[in-house]
Amino acid sequence: MDHSETTAPPHLTASAMSPPERTVRLSSLFPARDRFRARLALSSLLALWDLLATYSIVYAAEALYHLVVLGVSPDEVNAGRRAVVFAVSFVAIVTALRGYRPGPHARESIGHVFAVWEITVVAFIVLAFLQKDAEALSRGALGLVAIGGPFLLLPVRRALVSVLQDYATSRRMLDSTVLVVGVEEAVRGVEKAIGRDAHGRRVAAVLQLRDVETGPAAEGETPPAATLEEDLAFAVSLARLTRPEEIVIALGRVRPGILARTVEALRAIPCEVYVSFEDVLAEVPQVAGTRLEDRSLRLIRPPLTLSERVSKRLLDVALAGTALVLLAPLLALVALAIRLDGPGPILFRQRRYGLNLAPFRILKFRTMTTLEDGRVVRQAERNDPRVTKIGRVLRRWNIDELPQLWNVLVGDMSLVGPRPHAMTHDQSFMREATSYVYRHRVKPGITGWAQVNGCRGEIRSEDDIRRRLAHDLYYIDNWSLYLDLQIMILTLVSPRAYRNAR
Repeated sequence: MDHSETTAPPHLTASAMSPPERTVRLSSLFPARDRFRARLALSSLLALWDLLATYSIVYAAEALYHLVVLGVSPDEVNAGRRAVVFAVSFVAIVTALRGYRPGPHARESIGHVFAVWEITVVAFIVLAFLQKDAEALSRGALGLVAIGGPFLLLPVRRALVSVLQDYATSRRMLDSTVLVVGVEEAVRGVEKAIGRDAHGRRVAAVLQLRDVETGPAAEGETPPAATLEEDLAFAVSLARLTRPEEIVIALGRVRPGILARTVEALRAIPCEVYVSFEDVLAEVPQVAGTRLEDRSLRLIRPPLTLSERVSKRLLDVALAGTALVLLAPLLALVALAIRLDGPGPILFRQRRYGLNLAPFRILKFRTMTTLEDGRVVRQAERNDPRVTKIGRVLRRWNIDELPQLWNVLVGDMSLVGPRPHAMTHDQSFMREATSYVYRHRVKPGITGWAQVNGCRGEIRSEDDIRRRLAHDLYYIDNWSLYLDLQIMILTLVSPRAYRNAR
């Protein structure tokens, strides 16, 4: 892989790059968001092919058996219904087994299709029995499906996977990107290991830390601790710029405490964090040929896996899109009421921090006479004179938040997640609570676990911050689709979700 020396990303301060000893290398890779979209498109295309092909095979088998063996015309409606049930069941099982996940093992997973097909046949029979539809099944047609189906599906599926995989690999859409942070010798060892890796990993960036192997600083020199803090802050900014899927810490033999501080700094990044034992394992010949993941230990896992992010995103798009259509008359009436209530725009836009501290503009119905969005943003208070007449009603029933359904639809937010605050408030809260930044390991939400537990409204003290933060971190650590649905329902029906509404 070609690497090139680079200067600091434009959003990093010049002072962070002033010491000449720091070494940073960036590689030109397919952008992270485009890689995710490409993988999702490839997975969806393969799932669509399986759905259509499976439906065609099952329907054709039943029609062929009835026409050739029994000499009668098949019941087209029931045959089509059974083909749909079988096809959906097959795709659902493959999805549950992560069979549509694109990557270096996609070709090898083709062989599993035969086993999944037979599992689907059994599940189809059980489902028909539970629905008291087993008598309508033709054993001859089912035999054709069970025996001949995989041999009809596999050849074209193999060719399709091969074409998609080659196309994606040639454009580096499937590369798993790695940021390596550490000291020079250990970093080089990790880069060599990744270069030998057969699992599609690519080094996106390298940052060599300074002064982590030395003792106390001499008089007049910058203390090593201060230099390390600068480098770790730079590493976090570099990770947010390059959006790696893995971070590998390669420190070798350094002073005690360096690893713990490095891990703590990188915990804010929503990706897997590993510590490499490359320098130690290189001395043990028996493991010299093992893969990188066998030569490292995962310290931090991402809050959501790829399949979990996809399922959460699909739920967001489906519900947000449906809600926007169904609530269109209400949104129009609210917009008219705001216009009649007084001068000013209908929508209020304000900059907020999103996933991984990426900024975006949140949308809300305007409920105040002011439109603050700068270094000074005053929180809403009880009986706040800035709140308009219609604004009090909208805020009391959370109607002012409805335009954020558009933020969800375009991908800036999720329906459920930690509520985003004004940028200046977030910056202040990060200084007061060091773990506050961990809220940004997932997308912010219209509602969240903190809100349905009564943690909303004005933040007056550190206790308010910690209580809200504890709920947000609990949500991130215990996420599930069931928890998302539970929070959505509680947002609508629980009195605690409306507590402290201003």
